[in-house]
Formats: sequence, C-alpha cells, structure tokens
Amino acid sequence: MPQLDFVTMFSQLFWLFIIFMTFYVIVGKNLLPAIVQVKKARNKRLQQGNQQLDDLASERANTTLAYEEKVLKSLAESRILLNKTVVRGDEWLINSTHELNKTLLSSSNVKYLSTLGNIVGKRHLLKNLI
Repeated sequence: MPQLDFVTMFSQLFWLFIIFMTFYVIVGKNLLPAIVQVKKARNKRLQQGNQQLDDLASERANTTLAYEEKVLKSLAESRILLNKTVVRGDEWLINSTHELNKTLLSSSNVKYLSTLGNIVGKRHLLKNLI
C-alpha cells in the first residue's frame, strides 16, 4: 500500500505539521484578536443597552408614581370642594326656605293650614255621622 510507505509518510506528516502550524499562527495572531475585539465591543454595547433600559424603566416608574400622586391629590381636593359645595348648597336651601316661609309665604301657609284643618274636620264629622 502506497499510503503506508514510511518514506513518503514522513514527508507528508512533516508538511501537514508545517501547514497546520502556519495556519495556527496566522489564526492566533490575526483572526482571534479581531474576533475577541468584536466580541468585547458587542458585550460593551449590550451592557450599555441594558443600562439604558434600566434607566428608562426607573424613569417610567418614577413618572407613573408622580402621575398617580398628582391624580390622587387632585381627586382629594375635588372631593373636599364638592363636599363644601354640597354643604353650602344645603345651608342656602334651608335658609332660603325659612326666609320664604317667614316673609312671602306666611299668609299662604296660614290659609293652607286653615283649609286643611277645615277639610279634616269635615271628614271627621262625616265619618262620625255615618
């Protein structure tokens, strides 16, 4: 078998070793540093992107918190103002009713009560007579 001839096999192994060593040196000196440099640059970019993402997330949380605080504060103020308005409206209504009853409607109230009393009295008499 010519492949296993010791004379040619040694020279083939020698050249194979020389070619692989040359390839190994070229890859080790030129390609690997470039690949490592690209990998470092990518990792650095990823770290910066992650840092920016974290900053945006914290800014979003702060903005949301500030918004919720302002909404709650404005709702509380609105509730207080609405309660004050309702109380003042009730007071005004009661005062207005009393004033109207004392001034403008006093004679009408007297007539109404006397008429109502007459009607109730007549009804009572009719029930007793029947």
